[in-house]
Amino acid sequence: MKVHDMQHDVDDDWLSSSDAAALLPATSAPTLLRWAKSGKVEATRLPSGRYLFRRSAILALLEPVSQEDRTQLRDVPIPGLGRAGR
Repeated sequence: MKVHDMQHDVDDDWLSSSDAAALLPATSAPTLLRWAKSGKVEATRLPSGRYLFRRSAILALLEPVSQEDRTQLRDVPIPGLGRAGR
């Protein structure tokens, strides 16, 4: 099977850090790269050093968290805010 014959799924598109950050409100590309380097956001690092993000992983960050999950995550710091995010 050739790559051209495979089903193209928009949710599995690869995005650059700037394109991925544009999908997240009030998030810059450098912030997203910090999250990727610390393992807080799923990303793939290319041999060139660039990071690529799956659209589906970025969109998952926008999904609301249920009240039950919120109580379990209460003590998890918000990426980029350090101890202030607790």
